[in-house]
Order: sequence, then structure tokens, then C-alpha cells
Amino acid sequence: MAYALIVTPDQLKSTTVLHDVIDYLIQNINTASRSSNMRTYMAHISEYLVALARLVVNDNVAQYIINTCKINTTTDGLTFFNELFQKYNDLTANDLYLKHLSRIALFNIFCSFSYQAAAQKNLASDKKFLEIIKNASHYNNEQYIVIQPCLLQHLSSIKQAAEAILINLDLYKDEDAVRTGVSSKTAHPHIMISYSHKDIIFCRDLVRALKSNSIDLWVDEDGHCRSDDCWEEIAVAIKYASLVMVIVSPYYCQSVSCRKEATYADKRKKTLIALYPNDDKYEPDEWLDIRLTGLHVRFSTSGKKSFDDCISRLLGYIHSNKDNVINSIVPKNVSTMQPTTSHQSYDVPIIKTQPIEIVCSVAPQSGTITKSSIHDWTKQDVQTWFLIERNLLPQLYTLYSCVDGDSLLEYAKHFIQEYDQDAKTHYEKLHKRLHNEFDIEFYDNNYTDLVCSMKKLLLTYDQPRLSMTKTKKQRSSLCLIL
Repeated sequence: MAYALIVTPDQLKSTTVLHDVIDYLIQNINTASRSSNMRTYMAHISEYLVALARLVVNDNVAQYIINTCKINTTTDGLTFFNELFQKYNDLTANDLYLKHLSRIALFNIFCSFSYQAAAQKNLASDKKFLEIIKNASHYNNEQYIVIQPCLLQHLSSIKQAAEAILINLDLYKDEDAVRTGVSSKTAHPHIMISYSHKDIIFCRDLVRALKSNSIDLWVDEDGHCRSDDCWEEIAVAIKYASLVMVIVSPYYCQSVSCRKEATYADKRKKTLIALYPNDDKYEPDEWLDIRLTGLHVRFSTSGKKSFDDCISRLLGYIHSNKDNVINSIVPKNVSTMQPTTSHQSYDVPIIKTQPIEIVCSVAPQSGTITKSSIHDWTKQDVQTWFLIERNLLPQLYTLYSCVDGDSLLEYAKHFIQEYDQDAKTHYEKLHKRLHNEFDIEFYDNNYTDLVCSMKKLLLTYDQPRLSMTKTKKQRSSLCLIL
């Protein structure tokens, strides 16, 4: 328990936690929950719960409790904690602070559970659980409970955890964000920057560079939107963003708030561009990596290519999308961030052959117009997906001639396998075939659109397969066609 309380979040996420340790904590939580004073002979139940809440941010721990852990022959881990969660929901200000601490820890535990696909269906179908979560997301009465700050370190508040749970279960309604105003409508792109405030120096230089090129931005300045009362403002900013730029770093992947932002943006089907600020080799955690689908610009400190060159590349992508962005709505608090006094240079490494970045030029969709299940798609639905939803070249639809959704899904799996094996050869083969059969040029941006569309299709309709593929084969650190 002491280890869980003193290590940092990044150490917890990367650490290999022995199942025996988790079993020990859960056994003591079970013992304490059946005691009249909620204690074992060593500690109060809240102490075990806080330790477990810290450990369960490691996805492997959460998956072990959900999929493997058994309390007894009839009760699994998720059921046990759900019963305990509901038991601790009805508290008053007169209850001991240790009970309130237990409730906060349980909300954090279920926040981590809700990121796992194995738990989402179960939680989303539990009406009593959802009623508790929805009520907790609308108000905050924790200020009346005095708990030592050291005990709450790295734990989200109940309101923050409840909001994250609703987002992960696709039940968060940003229309309820009545406190957040929207000031105006504009036909220009509204870009949101999602970042950890430990990357503030890079973020300020990025804001300066983009604003000098007349790009409309929304960015949480100096963390004023990290409090319980400001999530609604961030949610509305994501809702009306034409795309979201994510400053990818270890700090971002460690942050519960950042994970909530990226997850909500993905649920909103926003295009995510990954910006790597200062480490050429850094690869994000799996939960973020699977949402990025190859869109990125890598900066570095090696001095091989200038910060301004990287900004130019980023601007090229932004401007390629601006004709598809109609009536973007910019929330009231658009940042007025000022650049740092001394400009910091960031570079990308030079590769001998000119790289072509994989970026999608298709505007994000607020919804789909094909049937919800790909297994019900007809040939007409496939055509709609190619030509309308994804806005791909008509010749690609003719070339593939998928007769229904199942055949498209199978082809997408084959397509991504070829792309993962050798993107350059794959691109050249398609380029040659389209030129020979249709006498058209197949440019890198056309290939980019196709790659991202196929990845999005698998992410939406075949996520277990995609996750397994990513586990078996590490993705290229640059995602380039050479």
C-alpha cells in the first residue's frame, strides 16, 4: 500500500503489478467490508481502496480485476466493487471522513474500469449505477468534507470521475453544459489544442506560430479549465472543433484529465493530430496510440530541421481542411496566450528521401449515414461509405468492388496488413494500378485518406482485431511513406 501511495502515475502505469498484490488488497477490502467497523486488524477499508485506486490506473490491473479476479465462486471483481460502490453512495456530511474517502476512491476505481471495453456493456446497462453517476456529474458537495490533501494526491474528484465514466460509456451530454457560452459563428477553422500543462513552453510557441498565421484556436490557458466547474467548457470546445491537436508526451499519457479530453474527442469523431514536442523516439500509451491513426508532426531538439518548417507542414494540413469546415463555433474563452520571450527551436530529423506524412484530409463526421452494423451493409452502403462518408476517389470504389459490409471489412484487414508491412511498396502498387486501369494520378494525400479511412473502419467495427494486431507488431515510430 505504501508503494502505491508514493510512486508517480507514470511509474504506476509502467510497473508490472503482481496479481498476488491485487489479490491481497481485494481480500482485505472484502474482509473490511464485512466488518462492523469497516476495518481489518491492520487498516481501515479506505486505506486499501485508495491504494487500489492508484494501482488500477494501470490498464493491466483494471483488466485483471474485471476479467480474472474472483471474490468467491459466484461473485466476480466487477460485481463486488459495484455492490461496494452503491453501499458507499448514501453518505451525509456527518459521516466519518474515512467513508467519504472510500467513496472518492471507488469513483476513481470505476473511472479506470470504464476505460475497459470488457466493463463498458455491464456498466452501461446498470440503471442504478448510471443514476448515481449522472447525479454525481451535476453537482459537487465534496467541499464540505475535510480530507487531508496528501490522501487525495493523484485522485480525481467525484465529479471529474463521474464525467469521465459517462464519456467512456457514450452517455455524456454536452448539451447539459449550460454554464458554457458560445460567442460567435465563423467559417474559419476552429482548432483545439489538448495538452499537459507540463508542456506549456512548447504549447505557447505553438500558439504563437499558429496565431501569427491567422488560425483560430481554443486552448485552456494556464489550466483554468482543469477545475470541476470547467469541464463543460472543454467539452463544448471539443464539440465545435474542426480538429484537435494533441501534444503527445509522457506527461499527457499520464494525465487523467488529458485522457478524458482525448477520449471525448474520439467519441465525437474528431480528427486528432499528434504533435511530438521534443522526443523523436517517444511512442504514446496504447489507449492514445490507437486513437491517433497516423496523423502527426514530429519536432525534436536535434537541430536538423527548424520549428518553422514543422509549422509549415502543420499549416498545410489545416488549410487543406478549411474548405470542409462550415460554421465552426468558437467558445467564449479563446486563449490570449502570449509567446515566450525567448523562442525555443524544435526540429524534425531529416531522412534522405523526402517523407510524406500520413494525414487525413477528410473532414470529421458528426455521425454516419450507413447502417450501424457493418454486417448489414449492402453494396449501396459500401458505395455511400467510400464516396460520401469518407469522400474517397470514385475509382477506388470501382477498383475494390466490395459487394457488402463484410467483404469491405475483410479487405480493410488485408489493406492494413500490407500497409504495416511496407507502406512505400503498398503505395507504389496502388499508384501503378490506378494509373494503368483508370489513367489517373494517385497522390500521397489520396493514399493518406484511404489509410486513415481503413483504420477508422477497423477501429469502429473490428477493434479487438486492431488491438491484437497493434500488440503483436509495434507501429513505426514515424508513420511515413518514404
